Amino acid sequence: MVTIQEVEEVISKSFLPPPKHIYISEKPVEVERGHERFWIMGAQKKGQDMIILTPYSTVENIIHEMSHNLGFGELGAQIIGKLGALRQKFLPCIFRRKVKYSLKEEDAAEKLGFKEAGGHYILKEQPRTSFQVKHFVLEGVL
Repeated sequence: MVTIQEVEEVISKSFLPPPKHIYISEKPVEVERGHERFWIMGAQKKGQDMIILTPYSTVENIIHEMSHNLGFGELGAQIIGKLGALRQKFLPCIFRRKVKYSLKEEDAAEKLGFKEAGGHYILKEQPRTSFQVKHFVLEGVL
């Protein structure tokens, strides 16, 4: 499962601005759109300075979702995510900053519209009952 410390490490090595809010789900997230259902590794709500991560999020997913915060579409975010992950894996980090997040609330699933179903969450349009999704807020960048 991805932790806030791992996310802070990825963001500290990235040139992208850190999102103000990070939500980390303790369970996998399945999205339901009409009759389609699919699993996500991360998400970003358009027009909001935030990202949502799941237990299966990777370095690439974190950078991908941060790219959406800058206004990049899916193709641009995929390219930036892949290049950013490769850069962090293979190139020495010249650029580094200290990024710190603090836990704001233990359970933000209801706010995001998550509904529990058989050991995972389903994300629908309308708000549902509350489950474990941690909400972190940016404290500062040094």
